[in-house]
Amino acid sequence: MDIFLEKHRDAILGVVEEFDRVIFKGHLTSMFPEGAFGRYLSQRGILLKQAGKFFERETDTIKQHAKSVAEQAGARQIRSAGFGGDPPSPLVAATGRATR
Repeated sequence: MDIFLEKHRDAILGVVEEFDRVIFKGHLTSMFPEGAFGRYLSQRGILLKQAGKFFERETDTIKQHAKSVAEQAGARQIRSAGFGGDPPSPLVAATGRATR
């Protein structure tokens, strides 16, 4: 990657080094110490059977915040092709000159 960046440095406005998304499959509870997931939900007054809806709302809140920050920065929204049948995710290109 460094060779590419060096070769094309005059045409590159910036480099984004982040994941577009992270997909978890399986049980997330194995990523935390015993009981941590339950405590997290309990502290927020969420029953385990309500966890799915809770995290959907949290995800929507995060997406809306990201879109708001991007709009305030004057960024343009670009849609990717998605991954594994997932809906397209918004990608932000601050210069409006991003290409696929």
